Amino acid sequence: MSTAQQALADAVETNAELLTRYLVDFDDQTHVAQAPGLPNHVIWTLGHCSLTMQRAAELADGQPVSRHDFREDAAPPNNRIPMRFYTETVCFGSTPAIDPLVYPSIESGMLIYNRSCERLAEAVRSCSDEALDAEHDWGATRLPFRALIGRVIFHNGMHAGQIANLRRALGLPSIFQSGQQAGDRDDPMSFDRTAG
Repeated sequence: MSTAQQALADAVETNAELLTRYLVDFDDQTHVAQAPGLPNHVIWTLGHCSLTMQRAAELADGQPVSRHDFREDAAPPNNRIPMRFYTETVCFGSTPAIDPLVYPSIESGMLIYNRSCERLAEAVRSCSDEALDAEHDWGATRLPFRALIGRVIFHNGMHAGQIANLRRALGLPSIFQSGQQAGDRDDPMSFDRTAG
């Protein structure tokens, strides 16, 4: 593995925490809360970013989007909280639903997001230099895989900014308030609130 692969993989992993730290105070009722003028809610964002990372990883590792984390059905068939995301409910161009039964719990959504980050980081680490330079179609453009990874990281950061705006609009406290305890990195439901 070259320095480029390691640097990109490290950036993907760091990006995971930079988004999830904004999820503190959201639960299985508020994860579908939206505010006027803001486009997305938290659980849609987790699913959307996860699907984007899985599709990027597929270009490197050749494996399809994880069936453990995503289903191709358009919507849940019953009145139970699903354990996975439905691709059609979080894909590009989809509209976030207000029904919490369309999405997995906040805890499951975070686990899927973290697994998607890990998968993408591992796919990047496993790339040859030639694979990093290989061009792929991505949306309306064509770019080398290394640039595509940068775009995915920026995409996640943009959605983290939307969550920060949503927090303010919903009246949630800042994640940067003093006196908050740092979380345990191994616990997917804890957050490093001291980072700033």
